[in-house]
Amino acid sequence: MPKITGGAQMYVIKTPNPNYDGTTAGVKFSNGAAVVEDEGLRKILINDYGYTLEEDESKPEEPQVSVVKAPKPRKTAAKSSGK
Repeated sequence: MPKITGGAQMYVIKTPNPNYDGTTAGVKFSNGAAVVEDEGLRKILINDYGYTLEEDESKPEEPQVSVVKAPKPRKTAAKSSGK
């Protein structure tokens, strides 16, 4: 899954060899992984070189929503007529 950092999409690309340290299509890989921002370059690395897009295993956190009930209106004392 693409990672979004500062408004730009970041793709983590993995090579079949986890020990690969080198450059492919102008992208520097270290320990078989590299981060690219360009979607076209991502497609080239995946389709032409057989590399894979790392899936983000952590699920995005859903915002915690607290349900707060509004207080019930107080009953007012019945007004007594002065009769």
